Amino acid sequence: MMSYFIFIVIVALFYPNYVKCDLEYDAPISVKLYHNLEDESYSTCIVEFPLQTAHNQQIVLINSTGFPKLSEMIAQNKFYKIKAVVRTTKGRQFTFRTYTSSNLLTSKGSKMLLTITHDYKGSVMAVTLHSVADNSAVFDSSNVKAVVQIPQIDYGPVPDIPTYMELVLEREREAKERAGNMDNRSFLSKYWFYIVLLVVFAVLSGSNGEQNQGAR
Repeated sequence: MMSYFIFIVIVALFYPNYVKCDLEYDAPISVKLYHNLEDESYSTCIVEFPLQTAHNQQIVLINSTGFPKLSEMIAQNKFYKIKAVVRTTKGRQFTFRTYTSSNLLTSKGSKMLLTITHDYKGSVMAVTLHSVADNSAVFDSSNVKAVVQIPQIDYGPVPDIPTYMELVLEREREAKERAGNMDNRSFLSKYWFYIVLLVVFAVLSGSNGEQNQGAR
């Protein structure tokens, strides 16, 4: 019973804060990408897309007009850099930066992935641009594309609180039943037979001692 009472108190204390946090949760809703193809100030916006439906979506990083600049970067062995601005439901913005070798953008037998990593609450933690081997990928000289990947989180086992509380209460009931079945008689009521035997033994021992002394 005490464990159940403690559980109720904990829920009463923390539930209002949990509800408040849930209502105030600032969810990410969109991602806007900028790159350094024109300059290092990331002034050129590539694309903006909603985060909720972005998984496996294909986006264009560089179109045909940007290929001359990309060729210059490849010749100079520069990095292609992207700035990702994540906007939330409350209008806040979070910036992430990622980069890759410029020659990977036109590499045959590979494709570009833009991986958006989030935590268990859905908040974006990182944005990463990288290439993976894909023999089926066909190089398109008109534009450079990337596929958006949003990995799903594998959650660990969730504590089964109702089952745990039921087990605790069941153990308490068993303990009470065992206590109720215990012998509640007094000390004399339980051990009177042994006490009588001890008294008789003491009396007999005393009588034998007196007889031995009288015989002397």
